[in-house]
Amino acid sequence: MAASGLDPLTEEQTKQGNHEHIVHLMEFCFKILETIKQFNTYTFGTKFTMKIGFNYGPVTDGIIGQNKVLYDIWGDTVNLSSRMMSTGVVGRIQLPAAVVPHLVDYFKCLNEAR
Repeated sequence: MAASGLDPLTEEQTKQGNHEHIVHLMEFCFKILETIKQFNTYTFGTKFTMKIGFNYGPVTDGIIGQNKVLYDIWGDTVNLSSRMMSTGVVGRIQLPAAVVPHLVDYFKCLNEAR
């Protein structure tokens, strides 16, 4: 899982209509898919695959655990992203329609409702 915009400065910029961190996160997703494709090309017999669920919205974050301390995020935004990934297509980035307006000026977003 990857997240962006969790710091107070970026959160304030997002409230003011600056969604640059979402664009950067999508670029990261494309880079991961390309890296996996290159890795599979240059290694013998490897066939790694990935499905990506992408979403945008508020989350709750915090530290959990006493013996093994972990940072985690929760909420409807995370849950929908997880569902997008689990029901998605291998090698593709799935995102809900509500995210498209923030990315359409930067990426070609296909409308493939299922």
